[in-house]
Amino acid sequence: MKILLLIGKVLGFGFLGILGLLLLILFLVLFLPICYDIEGIYEEKKALRVRLYDAFRIFSFSLVQEGADGSSDLRVLWMHFMQDEAEDEDVEEVEDDEVVDEEESEENSCFEEEATQPSKPEEPKPKKPSKPKKKKEKATSEPKEQKDDLLDKIRRLLEDEEAKAGITVLLHELAKFLRRLAPKRYRFRGEFYTGDPATTGQITGFLATIPWLQPRKGNYLLPDFSREEFYLYGRMGIAGSIQLVCVVGMALRIFFNRNVRKLYAYFKEND
Repeated sequence: MKILLLIGKVLGFGFLGILGLLLLILFLVLFLPICYDIEGIYEEKKALRVRLYDAFRIFSFSLVQEGADGSSDLRVLWMHFMQDEAEDEDVEEVEDDEVVDEEESEENSCFEEEATQPSKPEEPKPKKPSKPKKKKEKATSEPKEQKDDLLDKIRRLLEDEEAKAGITVLLHELAKFLRRLAPKRYRFRGEFYTGDPATTGQITGFLATIPWLQPRKGNYLLPDFSREEFYLYGRMGIAGSIQLVCVVGMALRIFFNRNVRKLYAYFKEND
């Protein structure tokens, strides 16, 4: 009996441990902020860098595009699941080109063999009596009760109070989502020279009137009079975060909203 109680305790604690671990993972997935960092670079070669990661760096996804070259990487803990395979693609393209060249050479050899064989004169084929062409029947007139055009649908949609309430809910939820997703940090660094010191000075004076372009916290946009020709360098990035629970909450509020469901039924009936 004691052995059975001991086995039951072990199984119970094991079940509770697994349940607690699953709840912890669910809590982390829903409430852990997912951060994004987007940076664009303009110099001799344009580049774009996008990075998604969580607060504890459990996973991260990066995408780098420099000119025509691009690379991506997906990492979970210490394991990499997706990496750039540009070299493999190049090898496959070379192999495909070789196969195409072989096929073209075979086709050319076949054409040469056909050209060497003497062609037999073709016998005239008897002409078949031509049948009188039938006139195409005119398309039957469509029934009078046709579907309303787009303008009529929009007009009737705006006249329906419940449909307008559903649209208002959708717009409100979208605005709330965009406010949460909006960048919380930004950075910029830039240097320029137009090729003419006078024009460069005028542009610098105009930029000095814009408050958020003033040099502060490592951000700057300054002229470079040491250059002799036109020069432009820019580096700008934005960063922010969002929690998955916000997305799930928005989806549930939209799904269970009565006006939104009536709006969906309205579109389904008028499809």
